[in-house]
Amino acid sequence: MASDCRLVAMASQRDSSSMKVIAVVTMCFLPGTFVASMFSIPLFDWDANDRKAMYRREFWLPRLTVYSAVTIPLMALTFAIWTFWIFLQAVKDRKRALSVRVQLGLEAEKDEAQVLALKRTMLQSKGG
Repeated sequence: MASDCRLVAMASQRDSSSMKVIAVVTMCFLPGTFVASMFSIPLFDWDANDRKAMYRREFWLPRLTVYSAVTIPLMALTFAIWTFWIFLQAVKDRKRALSVRVQLGLEAEKDEAQVLALKRTMLQSKGG
């Protein structure tokens, strides 16, 4: 029974890691996609008068500069917000773990395995 639970926990952790990777990749591409879709609005006049002019550096360089100047800060802002969110979740988890330790009368230095063992013995003593 315990080995089955351990296998389920490991599989769940792998799925969680995969989802984090997908989220990071999405955060890389989302700002660029947003900016590209905004620049495709007919409000901006990106058309060249001559088809051959589209292949010249003078045509693409200013547009690429504007795209990069908008996309890179948006990407950095997206990652900064994500990092801050992860930090807040870690602080919340630490506070929750500390409050559990205080309720159980444990010292803050004890590790998680001792906390779980004490919880288990307390639950068993209450149950029977």
